[in-house]
Amino acid sequence: MDRSKIFWNIEKKEEEKEAIITLYGTIGSNKCSDDVVDKHIRNTLNSLKDYEKIKLYVNSPGGSVMAATSIHNALKNHKAFIEVYVDGIAASAATIITCAGDKVYMPNNTMFMVHNPMTVASGSSKDFNKTADVLDKVKDTILNTYVSKTGQEKEILSQLMDDESWLSAEDALEYGFIDEILVQNASIENMGDRLIVNSIVM
Repeated sequence: MDRSKIFWNIEKKEEEKEAIITLYGTIGSNKCSDDVVDKHIRNTLNSLKDYEKIKLYVNSPGGSVMAATSIHNALKNHKAFIEVYVDGIAASAATIITCAGDKVYMPNNTMFMVHNPMTVASGSSKDFNKTADVLDKVKDTILNTYVSKTGQEKEILSQLMDDESWLSAEDALEYGFIDEILVQNASIENMGDRLIVNSIVM
């Protein structure tokens, strides 16, 4: 079974030229292990060329930066007005996707998390130095996306990433990651070292 179809789906309203896309779970390029697959999202957007509005509902702990960037760019290149709704949490790479929204909404009981890119490496000291350089470059690409959405200085956003910042809706609005706060209910609970937001385990 293609697991990506379990965690994302699309509802088309052809008469209104409006589509609703739900993106829940991890983001990546592997249809066998990732919940939200960049290729599937791009193909879906290609099938919506004549649509004038896309509503995107996100609840994700993140995943691949490059896959999220691909989805972000596909959304930005679409002619439709993009509305993004954070249903529970937009964390890590998922925040790259939310930044594609022409208007981004967060209920006042949801979370938004940014941090520095991470990877697993092995090898010699030269290998580790090279990996560190690559991570710095990846961070810079993320910052470019954040700056474009928020209008904030790179230094401010970089510090947020350094601190692994968990932002409330109010915080996210203050920094410009979102455009409006909604009053809704989400299931948020702490269990030991895990944060569970609308059934997504962190």
